[in-house]
Amino acid sequence: MSFLFHSRPHAAAARAALVSILLITAGTDARAGTIGFKTDAKVTAGPGIDAEVTLTHTGDEMASDVRVEAELLGKTVDGEKVPAIAPGQNHVWKFHMADQIARGSYAIVLRAHYSDANGYEFEIISTAVAPVGISPAPKIFGSLDVPSLAVGGQATATLNLKKPSERSGSFEVRLVAPSGFDVTPDHVTLDFASGDKTSTQFHVRNKDLLAGTSVNLFAFVTGNDAGFPQTDTIRGMARITAAKVKVTSRQFYYAAAALAALLVLLEGLWLAGVISRHRETA
Repeated sequence: MSFLFHSRPHAAAARAALVSILLITAGTDARAGTIGFKTDAKVTAGPGIDAEVTLTHTGDEMASDVRVEAELLGKTVDGEKVPAIAPGQNHVWKFHMADQIARGSYAIVLRAHYSDANGYEFEIISTAVAPVGISPAPKIFGSLDVPSLAVGGQATATLNLKKPSERSGSFEVRLVAPSGFDVTPDHVTLDFASGDKTSTQFHVRNKDLLAGTSVNLFAFVTGNDAGFPQTDTIRGMARITAAKVKVTSRQFYYAAAALAALLVLLEGLWLAGVISRHRETA
């Protein structure tokens, strides 16, 4: 993620080339279409915050009912719904997030919603940074490991954090995920009292994301140790797999009994045929 800052009176503009995420959706025929979007965000910050978001379609299947939501400090701004975006095409949304905001470094959540040819609804998320009146402190960094999730399944996501020497104190951490996931706990408080590394875990349940889908999740790590609020983001990815079919002991015995009955029936038919042929040749 790279940023280009432009200075102008009372404002600072940040341009972020965000991660492109590919969502794979199963087609009804022998072919499998793909819908993917590359997200670019231009953020103008100070004294308020405005964002310009461009979605570029990188797949090969038409995306329908496309819209973007922008979230900042608990406030959500809805963008217009676009009937369709064809492969290779793009659309631009503009958001006014705040008239005035206290100095600090903030993270904006961008949620892109769309439907595929089968009418299934999908959501992908990305982020953009909005520094207001400050130069950000060295960021908290680390890794967010999310195991593959089955349809209707659950897993434990592990967040490992490391701080630079300039940072200290406690930090509020929450996991931002597509609305198809349930995440618990809602947030945790972490500190680095015993060193420059720490970790925590979140429980993630897949409510309705389809198999073959890969989505971003982000850990938001917020501290005030630099003299202003600063939110750093760490990205992870979850892949949705097909649910495993569980066979109970009762189902196993029923299947075994049915197979045995079928074998007895086939053996009886075979013996009847042998006897019939024997009579015909006698």
